[in-house]
Amino acid sequence: MSTDRDVTRIVRSWLEDGATALPDRVLDRVLDKVPATSQRSSWRPAGIADINNAARLAIAAAAVVVVAVGINLLPSSGGVGGPPTALPASTSPSPTATPRPTPDPLLPDLLEPGSFDLSTPRMRVHLTVPAGWSGDETRISLFPGHWTGSLFLAVTTHDISYVLADACSDEADVDLVEVGPTVEELAIALTNQTGIQRSGPVDVTLGGYPARKFVLNLLAACPERHGIWADASRTYGIGLTHGETATVYVVDVNGSRQVIWSAYMIGASAEHIAELEAITDSIEIEPVPGAGPLPGVADGGWLPIGRHALTVDGIPLSFSVPELLAERGWARYRGIYISKDTVGSQGAEGAIYWTAFPDGADTDPCADLLELTRAASISDLAAVVSTAPGTELVAGPVAATVGGRPAKHVVVTVRDDFGCDPGFFFTWDPAGGGPAWWTTNAGDTINVWIVNVDGKLLVIVGETTTDASARLEQEVRDIVDSIQFE
Repeated sequence: MSTDRDVTRIVRSWLEDGATALPDRVLDRVLDKVPATSQRSSWRPAGIADINNAARLAIAAAAVVVVAVGINLLPSSGGVGGPPTALPASTSPSPTATPRPTPDPLLPDLLEPGSFDLSTPRMRVHLTVPAGWSGDETRISLFPGHWTGSLFLAVTTHDISYVLADACSDEADVDLVEVGPTVEELAIALTNQTGIQRSGPVDVTLGGYPARKFVLNLLAACPERHGIWADASRTYGIGLTHGETATVYVVDVNGSRQVIWSAYMIGASAEHIAELEAITDSIEIEPVPGAGPLPGVADGGWLPIGRHALTVDGIPLSFSVPELLAERGWARYRGIYISKDTVGSQGAEGAIYWTAFPDGADTDPCADLLELTRAASISDLAAVVSTAPGTELVAGPVAATVGGRPAKHVVVTVRDDFGCDPGFFFTWDPAGGGPAWWTTNAGDTINVWIVNVDGKLLVIVGETTTDASARLEQEVRDIVDSIQFE
């Protein structure tokens, strides 16, 4: 759990989740990890393509710090927006042409200028991009040297089931308004949404199809929100930050609703905003013949409410995701763990992982902590966990039940980083994006359940950070309590 690995986790999480800015808590961690020395020269050395990934990430982390200090730690972004009708009053673009950005090997693939396609299960969006833009199957983006000048255009790949009634409401007071499947129903819900400075809806044509166009800004009096709408699992979609301009097109494609949105940050230049407008004007929409409705849940591992089954090292089990009212949903990373973020849009505040002991296919026991023979019992393993170096015992070992089977439960708090990453007691390949669990840090709370399932020891671990709410901690316990063995 070195400083370098912690910085790597923070920056990689930021880069892979497609965010438009570092959340404040992530930025704070980066600032804590990087020495506060003056850095006036360019952060990009010659031959960056030849350096290894760890070095690239460390360089990117330093760049984040330099940029963040230079902009007085501007608020984080949820990454929404669109081609503007006018610049925000506080924006003062340079009258001269903006230099083309240097491609960054850590950002999405740099696109060749010319034709490019975005896609959903129901349509293809053909557009024309200039030099310097990056993208993948669902979005394009431009990062012109500093984060606050970034721009985006994306298609929604899932259905929008809810709209936040008030984008300014606190988490405990969020009211999600259910919306029907038509263009008009979503347009009405967005029109009635409060906490937003809004232009529109205006009837326009996009890609050859009728659409309702909204231009949105977050009111200055509002806190930053996680999103303005949600999918069927109540996982938030795009979110607004102060100084960001969002354009949302709700398109009627032969009777089916499709949402295309774009964004530019407060520091975007007039030249790059014009590029975004030109890209939007170039859009042509091609419906996919015979396509069904969009899925109700977003791609990327988000889990809908209800039961989910998986097999852990030959042990089939299922668990239930609880109903979510205001916070983001849980996401699944392969068969190793599920995680959830509630503070920002990057690293998770809570995670649950599971593995057989000592023969997990995807995990390895931390050799410094779990030195046990292969014949170790539940009680042996629980005792070692409860006395692990670098931890403080909170509770246990006590008798418990998991899936109707006898188990042991231990709760510890991490005081020193003597364990293994990412899971302290177990380690695995940390690659992944979204609300990832990259490391276990001092202050984190670890719940460990150990159960014998037909002769195999199954270890289930729930971890929460110091940023986790009491509600998230309860969700971890509720999910473990819901486990059933098939």
